[in-house]
Amino acid sequence: MKARLLMVALDYDHKQRPNEFGMLPIKKIDVGSEIQPKKEDEWVIPTHYREAQGDRLRQVALSFDESLLPTDKVIIHEVDGEKDLLLTYDKENNIWYQQTTFSLNKKGRYYQFENKQITIGIMNAGTIAVSVIRDNQLIKKIHIHFVPSALKISDYEEMIADLYRIREELVRDEKNPAQIAIRQRQTYMQLKLQITKLHQAIKNINAQPHKILKLASVKKKKSETSRFDLRAELEEYMSPGQPTYRHRVMKETTVTYENELMKQLLIDLSNYTKQQVLAGDLRQIENEQQYLFNNSDLYLQRILGSITNLADVEKANKIRHLLQKEVDEYSSMEMDVREYVNSIADYSMRNLPNFGLRFVELMIHCSEVPAFKHEQSKDGIVLNFSYDNRSEKFRTLSYSWVANNGQFIQSYFNSYFGTISLNSSHVHSHALMYEAFHHERLLRELPTTIVIKGYVIPIPNGSDPVSWINPYNEDFNNYAFQFQRITEVMVEGEQVTVSSMRPDLQEFLNEKLPLKITELGAAEKMEEAEMRLNQLHQLIELEKRKKHAQQQVKGYELLKETIDDCLNISLFKNVTLTKRLKSYPTPLFLHEPNYRSAWNAIKAIDYELSASLFAHGSTHLVKTAKVEQIYEVWVLYKILALATQQLRWTLKDGSVTEILDNYLLKGQLLVGFSTVLIHGDWNIELYYEPRIDLQNGKYVTPDFVFRYVYRNTPKGLVILDAKYRDYSLQGTETWKMDVERVAIEKYGQMQAIDSKWMLPILHSAVIHCDEQVSNNLEDQFNPYHVFYNEQLFEMELSQRTAHKFGSIYMLPSQLHVFKNWFRMILEYQFKAYHTCWSCGEQVDISVRQLVTVGGYPKYHFTCKSCREFWVKVHCRQNREHLIVKHALNYHLQVSHQQRWFVVCPCCGDGR
Repeated sequence: MKARLLMVALDYDHKQRPNEFGMLPIKKIDVGSEIQPKKEDEWVIPTHYREAQGDRLRQVALSFDESLLPTDKVIIHEVDGEKDLLLTYDKENNIWYQQTTFSLNKKGRYYQFENKQITIGIMNAGTIAVSVIRDNQLIKKIHIHFVPSALKISDYEEMIADLYRIREELVRDEKNPAQIAIRQRQTYMQLKLQITKLHQAIKNINAQPHKILKLASVKKKKSETSRFDLRAELEEYMSPGQPTYRHRVMKETTVTYENELMKQLLIDLSNYTKQQVLAGDLRQIENEQQYLFNNSDLYLQRILGSITNLADVEKANKIRHLLQKEVDEYSSMEMDVREYVNSIADYSMRNLPNFGLRFVELMIHCSEVPAFKHEQSKDGIVLNFSYDNRSEKFRTLSYSWVANNGQFIQSYFNSYFGTISLNSSHVHSHALMYEAFHHERLLRELPTTIVIKGYVIPIPNGSDPVSWINPYNEDFNNYAFQFQRITEVMVEGEQVTVSSMRPDLQEFLNEKLPLKITELGAAEKMEEAEMRLNQLHQLIELEKRKKHAQQQVKGYELLKETIDDCLNISLFKNVTLTKRLKSYPTPLFLHEPNYRSAWNAIKAIDYELSASLFAHGSTHLVKTAKVEQIYEVWVLYKILALATQQLRWTLKDGSVTEILDNYLLKGQLLVGFSTVLIHGDWNIELYYEPRIDLQNGKYVTPDFVFRYVYRNTPKGLVILDAKYRDYSLQGTETWKMDVERVAIEKYGQMQAIDSKWMLPILHSAVIHCDEQVSNNLEDQFNPYHVFYNEQLFEMELSQRTAHKFGSIYMLPSQLHVFKNWFRMILEYQFKAYHTCWSCGEQVDISVRQLVTVGGYPKYHFTCKSCREFWVKVHCRQNREHLIVKHALNYHLQVSHQQRWFVVCPCCGDGR
């Protein structure tokens, strides 16, 4: 009973019109080479094994040896599908093939083929079953798997299995990795227990199986003494002289409902265990760990030696203690400064300033946080700021001061330049100034008027308390506001309020006011040490997750061995499943001890598998569908899974599971799909293929549109367009073309007419499935900022285009790039760096402000939930060029001893 899969080419006659069934006459059939099976009666072939060119359609066909002939019919159907499709037999070539149907629409001289039926192998992937029928009985069944031509088989299988696992987790409404891990462990333990019970019950049943009598057709010689058989009489009449004729007899058989149900359950279990192995996190964890190790500090790589040494818990802990000691050494310098500042800090509120100070009111107009130096160090607590009134971002408007007679005198500036300082240890004064110049209005870059009231040290022999004549040009004054005590600050007419309680003021010093360590390079070395320790911590955590995943995979592989042992028992040898059975108790299940034990196990296993669709089918349950559609749907639901399970976002719309079910079970497309992700004050409206009408009268349908809303105010759009590409084969030019034509020109510059979409396009990128193009060549094909390759795009880096265009890759085994990209959008484009976007923590974040070598503030953030560490700082060349550094960076890293040194995305500094 050998089946062969062949390549054939069918020439259709397009001069004729398709008939009422959409068929065209076939002019010629050419039979090509044979496709070798993966194993007996199972083939795995790429989608490009079927393609249309003009009037010729290249596809696969089946041929059977003589032991299968004569055959009544050959049907193909999607695995677990309801619709069957009869194949057409060509007697001359002895092949069975699927005849294509055509629409009445022509492209040039040729009618276009339709894709309403199970059109396999053009752009569709999936699994079909082929059933060979003779005398209304199934005599052979084979499977053909059409896999994507641009994906590895392992990646495709993982993607399908992962899609079903995501659906299962959505049904169970699991919120976080810990909850999922607990449930997975409980499911595994329960399945292990019930499979053991079922295995024993099946072995007992096999020793003395339940049998029934069933009518069967057999061939035997006609006997004069035998009972009258109408079928045999008719056969003798129609074919006289044959030695044997078919008779109908009653035979004992073990093919009972109970045994069929047990076999069906075992196949479900086999599918489920395969899914757990395929869709497990093991490959993804290994890839993320290797990627992080390769991008880690070279000193860490050297002392660790190899990533395999992480399995040595004792060695890993020794290295961690060594790095912690280094962090503690630099932290002691920080503590020395804090202890000194605390010793001189003035927390009083009632003490009046020293005699000789003069009261001044200063009015300022600014639109963003100014670049003043406000810090604490061994020199005390200091605010120093030099201004230039030619700047539109910060200008002094006027000032008033109290004369000796108590009269208020208002003055105006007659020069551009001056200084503002607060050289005092009075903590409440510093807190007022800090809050005023970090006001929400300034953080949103809104024009703001600020009035500062307080006491200053008067200028000796000055024109007034804050000015004196410029000795080089008597037409202009010099100005210096040397505040000693701030009594009040007004922002847009509202008084800035700061707690005067000592614990709150101490918290201000410890968590807000930048700290400067005067020892040469100490602050930078502290940052290096903390980043290095964080890298090791992440590697160790990934090692723990890897061990857990390995144990889970091993456990399910052992379960599958037990299941296979059960399926190989002789009890199921003749049991062939032709349709899916419903589970219900029978008298045999209820009253026979071994069957009752099996029934109890069946009920318990069904409960554990109730949320899984993958189990209730064959190797690939997913309906045959276009490859790019499968990839897009997986990307969409993986984004939702990552956001809700790892980053603490919640879904507003609960219909996403139903929509996924309709796609998986019925093949319905996700037309008009949208949902909302919520995290604190943030909402992300996620749209799949929305129609966006443009000002030029055309429209676009990007695959994924993220509409970010903060505190009910729309902030901007981020667009991803999926590209099913193998750039390694198609070349750099194809990658560049997709980025330029799609990410930059089509979506990055689109002009919508609907107010809903008339928002700043903060980032536009393609998302693809080829990790090779960027994995080892980030300087050439950077996933987060394509313009790092200035030569390829003939584009200089600028602040306007920083991290605006990208090309990220995403596969079930390669998720770290997308998670990094998702974090980049919120941190870099929206400046939401006070939340840990590695785990979603908002509250338990430690913030320390230090000072760079240039004297500007830098922020150290540590998440106490997942121990992620990141630094917000600025480029050395321009303090307006924002840089946020992580153990795993989205800025381009350079080949340097400190691997997390990065290249500025605005100007390229650091190359």
